[in-house]
Amino acid sequence: MTEHTLETRQKSLTKDIGHNHSTWGHGIWKGEFVTERERINLDDINPLDYPNIRVQQVATGSQPKNTGYQILETLIIGRHTPSGFKDYFDGANMPL
Repeated sequence: MTEHTLETRQKSLTKDIGHNHSTWGHGIWKGEFVTERERINLDDINPLDYPNIRVQQVATGSQPKNTGYQILETLIIGRHTPSGFKDYFDGANMPL
């Protein structure tokens, strides 16, 4: 049997690049040279709040002859009985 592994290393909210952000939505034009800074304390956010459920992680993937690094983007919404997700945002509670 061939063994494949995926190990996540570092997590980042995609809210910080505009996905589900309330004022800096992905692809919204604010004007030439408009910038803004926002500091998000990850200990203070609720991972089940809609703007926070989409995440990206740096990950290492391995198979018998190769190892590679990638970005794994995750957004889980809705019930999925085989995974044990019973409600709309249960997937956001997955250990990462």
